[in-house]
Amino acid sequence: MNPSTQNFTTFLFDLDGVIVDSGKTIVEAWKMAAQKYGYVISDELAKRFIIGASPEFTLAMLFPRENTQRRRIIHRLVDQWEEKADYALIPGVMVFLKALSRHNVNIGLVTSSWPEKIDNILNKNQLHMFAHIISRDDVTKGKPDPEPYLTAISRFGSRAEQTLVFEDSGHGIAAALGAGAKCIAIGNEAQKHDVPAVADFRQLCVTRDEPEWRFLDSPFGIKVVADRN
Repeated sequence: MNPSTQNFTTFLFDLDGVIVDSGKTIVEAWKMAAQKYGYVISDELAKRFIIGASPEFTLAMLFPRENTQRRRIIHRLVDQWEEKADYALIPGVMVFLKALSRHNVNIGLVTSSWPEKIDNILNKNQLHMFAHIISRDDVTKGKPDPEPYLTAISRFGSRAEQTLVFEDSGHGIAAALGAGAKCIAIGNEAQKHDVPAVADFRQLCVTRDEPEWRFLDSPFGIKVVADRN
């Protein structure tokens, strides 16, 4: 396979499922909150309406008959469970982020999570390389709408065609592609999406072998090559 080449200046990361392994915890939090009010969320519903989606989207899809006050209560219960949880880093992500941060590129975080949870995760793991963080509080429409990624690209003063996104869910991938960015899917579900995919960051590397950033699609995975600056 001949590699396809694309230069990038901006690298944007989702949080849940990309930086930390939180999928099961998030789904369980929604299931417990729903059960408290007499709802049962199946694994299929979780895949369609929870994983990678904004809480507004999840609430609208799973609790359409509930009023605003009840949805807020459910939402807060979910937040409380998530804030208390411990999350493991996705394999290889720390090494990859540290290697990326040694070069003159933009690195940002774009997530449907909220500041308290984000700060807990980043501080606990000493992840301080994100120049801009877009949380659910920074947008009016969350993923799968492209607004979160468009907001990040705008804050960096970058261009969509020079932006590479790392996502793990269909909703996140749709948001990234809708913003005009390129995307790499991360995780066990990644192969289901029509974008280049890897199991985790151990299949990615940052090197100084070429004079520009490249996105190389090969039979052996994806290699991101750094500039010589």
